[in-house]
Amino acid sequence: MKIGPDCVPCILKMCLGFIRKTELGDSEAFELFNDVMKIPSLKGEDWTVTSPDVIEKVMRISYEMLGDENPSHLQSTIRDKMKYPLPEEQYQQMKGQLANTRRLVYFGDNAGEIVLDKLLISTLKELYDLDVTFVVRSMPTLNDVTLTDALDIKMNKVARVLENGIDGPFPGTRMFRCSPEIQDIFRQADLVISKGGGNFDSLDEDKKRYGQKISFLFLSKCYLYEKLLHTPLEAPILSNYYD
Repeated sequence: MKIGPDCVPCILKMCLGFIRKTELGDSEAFELFNDVMKIPSLKGEDWTVTSPDVIEKVMRISYEMLGDENPSHLQSTIRDKMKYPLPEEQYQQMKGQLANTRRLVYFGDNAGEIVLDKLLISTLKELYDLDVTFVVRSMPTLNDVTLTDALDIKMNKVARVLENGIDGPFPGTRMFRCSPEIQDIFRQADLVISKGGGNFDSLDEDKKRYGQKISFLFLSKCYLYEKLLHTPLEAPILSNYYD
């Protein structure tokens, strides 16, 4: 999904948020923010990229100034309740596809959610005969899951854990940037589960090219999601692409 006007203030707010969590002085914070504001998409000059493309540029600028490859790798909180249920039609469609799936590829998202990811994968393996590959970021990006995070909770006990091979702090998944191994696994998968908005924004650009069956799982956090998927804000989204 290409970036839209609503993405600009959201990305800038995110940038300001992790600046405030560092020890930068005011002058350094101004310098970092000014450099971020030079990114063409944040000036309204380029609408052909995805949100993760822009966030990667923000992260690279931050790394250069902070000398830290992970200035905002923070623990996330788990929502204590879900106000909206998953859409029933999409849920039943996904169950039907899982019944015909042997090779499942699961793209992780938030590090704070991986305990639930592990529980979901364990449950799916009890219900279906699945060979699962869990894919994580190769470089620390925002609060996204890395290999260390996955191994800390022993994700490797329920799935093969692989890094995506992307050589930058890219908070999403684009196949042409992934390692050849991940590209092959993706092509051979019977079903792909993609977690998080960043993975949706980026992998959505690849779905027609590769023709894979993908179930996107994420929260409706902005107007663009509301408009595209007809969901209220903060509602959980299950969007299947099985064409």
